[in-house]
Amino acid sequence: MSFFISIGFNFIIYSFLGWVIENLYCYHLFKRFQEDGFLYGPYKPMYGFAFSILVLLNDVIHNNIILAMFICLIIPTSIEYLSGYYLKKFFNKTYWDYSNERANYNGLVCVKFSLYWMILSLLGMFFIHPIINKFYLFYKDISFIFIILILLSISMDLLMTIATLSKENKLFKKF
Repeated sequence: MSFFISIGFNFIIYSFLGWVIENLYCYHLFKRFQEDGFLYGPYKPMYGFAFSILVLLNDVIHNNIILAMFICLIIPTSIEYLSGYYLKKFFNKTYWDYSNERANYNGLVCVKFSLYWMILSLLGMFFIHPIINKFYLFYKDISFIFIILILLSISMDLLMTIATLSKENKLFKKF
């Protein structure tokens, strides 16, 4: 059970940190915070999924920097592509478009942002995650209920989003 709670904790933390990173990036570029997102709450599941996978692979990549760079490039880029593809296919939503970037694939991923994800992932794996993991280990006995409640909250957010898109007739538009 603690394995799943640990994964849930990582998913929550890195989904929130992804939301923070995106908002800071948008503020830096446009001098305003990002207003549009798939879910209502302050989290970006794409980051949570990608980094949770990286954490699971930590023992494999920790002592091999070349392998770490490769995996920290491939996992986030794959998650970004799949997220963009399925958001467009099932919900008729496009949240980013790299069509104007060099070396892009279907406007969903590009080399420039893949390199950004790799650098952020490496920094996260080698510097941020050890601190966050110590925090988790210190509080894991009392954090169980909070992790469950936050995951339920994210699930409710997803259900509300799907209900809203269904009412707007945007859900599964291509089918």
